[in-house]
Amino acid sequence: MVQLRRDYLAYLGKPQNITEAIRKYNRVRQSDNKKILNSEDFFQQMKEIMETDLTRWNSSRRRV
Repeated sequence: MVQLRRDYLAYLGKPQNITEAIRKYNRVRQSDNKKILNSEDFFQQMKEIMETDLTRWNSSRRRV
């Protein structure tokens, strides 16, 4: 499980600096038309993001 977590975090990558992280955040925020109105909306959106991201990551691991 520890190695799986490391692999996943390596796949996600880490911004070079805080400015890059803020730029990425602002870009996503502008293009995202979903609104988070309450904790349930937040939970559902995070769940969707995790499932999508894990699916992509898993697919990339199979190709290697």
